[in-house]
Amino acid sequence: MHLYFIYFCRDVTKDVTTMKAKLILFKKTDGRRMFAIRLTDQGRRTYQTVQVPFTEKEWNYNPQKRKNDLRIVAPPRSGDSQDRVNKFKKFNDNKKFISDLERKYQDVIDEIIRDGGKPTSEKILVMVDSPTKKVKTVFDMFDLWIAEKQKKERYGTADGYKGTRSKLKKFCKNDALLFSDLDEVKLMKFREWMEQDGLSIATIGIHLRNIRTIWNQAMKKKHGAAKREDYPFTEDEQIMEDLNHEQKSRAISRTEVNKIREFRTKQETGSDYWHACNYFLFGYLAWGINFQDIARLKWDNVVDGRITYQRWKTRSKVTMKISPKVTDEIGEILDCYSEETPQKGAYIFPVLNPDRHSTAIAVHNRIKKIRKNVNKDLIAIGEELEISEKVTTYVWRHTFAAVALNDLEVHPRMIGEMMGHNMMKTSTDHYLPPSYLKILDDAVKDL
Repeated sequence: MHLYFIYFCRDVTKDVTTMKAKLILFKKTDGRRMFAIRLTDQGRRTYQTVQVPFTEKEWNYNPQKRKNDLRIVAPPRSGDSQDRVNKFKKFNDNKKFISDLERKYQDVIDEIIRDGGKPTSEKILVMVDSPTKKVKTVFDMFDLWIAEKQKKERYGTADGYKGTRSKLKKFCKNDALLFSDLDEVKLMKFREWMEQDGLSIATIGIHLRNIRTIWNQAMKKKHGAAKREDYPFTEDEQIMEDLNHEQKSRAISRTEVNKIREFRTKQETGSDYWHACNYFLFGYLAWGINFQDIARLKWDNVVDGRITYQRWKTRSKVTMKISPKVTDEIGEILDCYSEETPQKGAYIFPVLNPDRHSTAIAVHNRIKKIRKNVNKDLIAIGEELEISEKVTTYVWRHTFAAVALNDLEVHPRMIGEMMGHNMMKTSTDHYLPPSYLKILDDAVKDL
């Protein structure tokens, strides 16, 4: 897939807003290069990847020399080969593609200004991507919101809203549900229906919060589909009552963790249960790292006796690095996989294949599939070992926090920093100092 980049610049003169669109190639912080839409408004930038019909080789990218445009192809001369003629024709086709695309964005900007509005990144992207899409129903808004999350490669978030949309459709049995019909009475019935369906309080809370977000977004979009006077999530409503309480811990005890340790030693190397035990123990020992981050770990993340990574879930908001120490037990688990893959640039665990999972959606789907299989194995292991809680990939994170707090008496703030909860919001990478890392290491050495 090829992607491209558009630059908007805003100039305010005599109360008139102008923006200019330009196609450029963008280099991401992880080294990947892609074409993408960049909307710049008073120093604020928004990015969105899109498809283009040409390759990076046909693009002149040199940030040092400020070269970032289509590579020039000179017109053919008499007697030139057909290949030379075809290259020039393709060059002209590409130029027209870029010009048409930039014109499309400029037309949207002009339309917003003519209507007396202010061009914003969100509004421009929505109008360009869905020029004829009109939000009329609740499910229209769900579809639009899910599409926006997918374009930003936030597939996990998109899946969450897909789940809520599916649950609401099953309850309503009506694809044409209007926002005016989704009032407090309807939502209370939906909540009761979910309770009768056996959903947990936490899951019900997630679905209702997703619906609240969809309501808020519909009012912001100004499609006329949702009116503020119909908004059901008022201060005195009962829809969200008792849904914001602290979730029940799903941790298991250190004794039960030791059962998993012992069980692992009896499994055949390379078996599904053996891998599942490795994931559980690694996640527990490496400061509660979640499965998605485990799957994305590369040997490059192991440096100077530490595993340094950034949480995928919060990557767009914070940049602080988490660095659990490679203890003897973690090292032994890593050694189990070091012979299977080359060290440099390779994934540590056998979840992702860089050749087969090269796009963001492919990576997301693969991790989701393997996590489902690992959960199935962990549940079976927990039942066989008669562990009190249903063991899943989520449990090892809870277990790390509970053992650190209750058994090792580690301060909650320190636990939060190890798990990435108290990460600082900064514009540059932030690392905990080595002296403090040693304090953290010592605090959880007896996991």
